[in-house]
Amino acid sequence: EVVLANLLRNGIDHAGDRRIGVLLSAGELVVSNRVDLAAQTPGFGIGLRIAQRLGEQAGWTLKLQTVADEFVATVDFGNG
Repeated sequence: EVVLANLLRNGIDHAGDRRIGVLLSAGELVVSNRVDLAAQTPGFGIGLRIAQRLGEQAGWTLKLQTVADEFVATVDFGNG
């Protein structure tokens, strides 16, 4: 629950007035949002580090990547 909340909050906080994407399957969760790379705020990533640590404790893998102007967080639940 905390992992999902942190990923969603991060997406909402950093997407501004843009949409966020949420995809859930049996094996993974993907949260994505467009970002303005020139307008990054201090503290960016604290909630992501918390999500990553909690995910590791649950046996999940959290992959974070920025491609062009899109940030993507993928949680692999490790059940596939």
